[in-house]
Amino acid sequence: MVSEVAHPSTAGPKRGGVDMLMPTAYDDVWTQLDDGVFNSYPGALGNEPGASPGWQNPNRSATIPIGPNTVPYLALVSINPKRVSILMQNNSTFDPTTSDVAPTMYFNFGAQAQVGIGIGLAPGVGLVLDNNVQADSLYVTFGPSVNDSGTVVVQGAVLETSDTN
Repeated sequence: MVSEVAHPSTAGPKRGGVDMLMPTAYDDVWTQLDDGVFNSYPGALGNEPGASPGWQNPNRSATIPIGPNTVPYLALVSINPKRVSILMQNNSTFDPTTSDVAPTMYFNFGAQAQVGIGIGLAPGVGLVLDNNVQADSLYVTFGPSVNDSGTVVVQGAVLETSDTN
């Protein structure tokens, strides 16, 4: 004999045993709205368009693309004492079935980057700095590459996030 378990809804018959674990089709308890659990959504944060005032995200971000014509003597981002994070990404690609090789990107804070000095990111590698982030300007330069077959695509990005307060 299956023991009866009190059903939380007064609509419908009492259920117990297997029906409590695996409800039957059209079980009103599993589809009930406004039950305070599944349909209890948090209120608006206040930073959405048209939302009421509340918590405001003080961070703003900017993405700076890196391409084959990026010059190494110009900073990608300038000095920013309110920087809270920075992402550096080498998205360069090449066909590995050829002799082509995409460049390693070298990043440096505060001075022009040089090959072999600074933060070297191989193709497909990224780095996020989000704790005690350098406030200095950021520079990039490209290491050697081979593009005999024309398959190298030099590309990357820097994403800087700053506190507006």
